Amino acid sequence: MQFHTGQNSLRMEAHTTTKSTPKVGNFAVAGNLTEPLNIDFGTDQIAVDSLKIRLPLDKVSNLDSRLTSPWLLVNSYTGEIDNRGTKSNSYTVPAIGYSIRYGVERQITYDQRLKDFLTMTVPSKILHERYFEGITADNVELVYNRLQSHGLVKFSLEDFLHNSGCTDIDLKRDFVFGADFRQTVRQLEKQVKPSNRKGKGCRPFTERDNVGIEFSDRRTKSYVSSPFLKFYDKGIELLHKSDVFAKAHLSSLNFENLIRSETTIKNSKHFSRISGIKQGNQLINVLKLPQEDKQRAFNLAIQAHLMPPKRAFKSNRKLRGRELMMFELIRHSLDNGADWEQLITTMLQNFNCKVQRSRQRKFLNKLYRIYEGDKESPIWPFIDAIFSN
Repeated sequence: MQFHTGQNSLRMEAHTTTKSTPKVGNFAVAGNLTEPLNIDFGTDQIAVDSLKIRLPLDKVSNLDSRLTSPWLLVNSYTGEIDNRGTKSNSYTVPAIGYSIRYGVERQITYDQRLKDFLTMTVPSKILHERYFEGITADNVELVYNRLQSHGLVKFSLEDFLHNSGCTDIDLKRDFVFGADFRQTVRQLEKQVKPSNRKGKGCRPFTERDNVGIEFSDRRTKSYVSSPFLKFYDKGIELLHKSDVFAKAHLSSLNFENLIRSETTIKNSKHFSRISGIKQGNQLINVLKLPQEDKQRAFNLAIQAHLMPPKRAFKSNRKLRGRELMMFELIRHSLDNGADWEQLITTMLQNFNCKVQRSRQRKFLNKLYRIYEGDKESPIWPFIDAIFSN
């Protein structure tokens, strides 16, 4: 995967192997249950759904006064003004089915200095009909141009990419799930790790217009031990809560059985933990983050909240040859305290071919489930889908 950057251009070249699969609208469905969503116009399996971008104010020109003027409370009968104001240094630009919030904030820098920044909360809905791509290297110029078209501020694409900092990075992954998702939500609720700590546990929701389950909170400060995680029926959400946006920009798509998973990279420290890059949460690095690292963010969140389904170990499982050898290696490693995610990452690190890596991951996960003594639970196809890469 190669990135080409410049003052006026940014594109990503990805070499992938594709195969023909049945379709639901523009979304690919494989087998009877699940496969990561493949979108005809997209490149990434996991992409940025939204994020907050900050840019040093000295990199910004033509700052509109609407961003610095205070908002005041006015009595509608007497006209009396409450000079304390309700909020200041921010302005929200409305659009069809979404909005973009701009602000001016004084924040602490890496070297512990106070500095003024322009902040922008940017959802992938700014992409309109390309919404399901998420914010990627392929479409960031479109995002930049639409932000500039609001006329509130001016800054260069180069500064936008290289001199910015990103927080509250919501990652998303979409896939078609052919099983009963409401039943899966109930199964996921049973797999939650027990805890008496505040902020742990889950919140399932199975209303007519909102189906899913979430763990922790987007605003959590415990982003390592209790990262935000959410699974929900995106099709239902688009038909009800985001119907204005969907009718305006996605009317040609069929969202039936479309499930979305989300997790959040909270701040620069969290980004460093996921990416291994210190002080590197510039937008360009967020866009260049490899799929393996984005998947790791999901895996860590899943492992923080969910226990794998289990049953009593069946001693009559027949493993032979390579399977038995690999199983014994995995059993020995896990029995001696190895972390499964670190172990499988190490075992797959030299598989450069995405297809081969995916096949080997499924093979190793099969052996891991034997070690865990799992049953062929209806939840496993869902777990396989959200853990695959």
